[in-house]
Amino acid sequence: MVESINSDCWLLVIDTDSYSGNFERELTAYLTGQLGECGVGDKMANIFGEDAKKNKPPVDFDDIVISEPDDRGCHRPCTIYPTPGWRNDGMGGHYKVGDEVKALEEYKTRQLAEIASNRDRIKLYSTKPTYGWSEKDIRKELARLDKEEKEVKGRKKVGGFPAYQSVAIFFSERPSKKTIEWLKERAKGYPEARKKAHDWDRGPAPKITGWRLIEHKVVRTQKEEAV
Repeated sequence: MVESINSDCWLLVIDTDSYSGNFERELTAYLTGQLGECGVGDKMANIFGEDAKKNKPPVDFDDIVISEPDDRGCHRPCTIYPTPGWRNDGMGGHYKVGDEVKALEEYKTRQLAEIASNRDRIKLYSTKPTYGWSEKDIRKELARLDKEEKEVKGRKKVGGFPAYQSVAIFFSERPSKKTIEWLKERAKGYPEARKKAHDWDRGPAPKITGWRLIEHKVVRTQKEEAV
């Protein structure tokens, strides 16, 4: 994520309408052919290689796309990135700024449904001793769910955390306008490539809502003293 970028670089940020952690490496591989150490997106990188023979990129992405380590030390050419105008309710629900009232109701509906499901599951354990739950454990968990339900129902404000619906690709230099336009045009083919790369239905591809270019500078401080 943003806090783990250790180099001075340029970020080409692609804003979407969906949580980008589900596709950021795959989309990057499709657009640039670049993979991280994890290898996620290899099928898309292969598609890039085939397409590049017919529609040659204006630049060699091997030369200008760099990798940065994630929070586990795995180097990747991209990261998820906060999306302007969107928030996360703290439980994975995303909403537009200004839709807080609606978002709070949706949050409550989702959480109460989950609590009800968990309550039914725990009650089932009392009829299935083989599950390993004692009566004491069951009473304790049901009490916790009751407390959680009360807190959800009484909530007056929805959480407002960053919503990571954007993909940021790392560039060692500012990508040219020609390169950006080439990538924008190529991105139109991502939904079809997504279907081609997977033999199971992953649902609709994320919708791209905007493009941004950000110059990232690492703040460096140095203090010296006589010893």
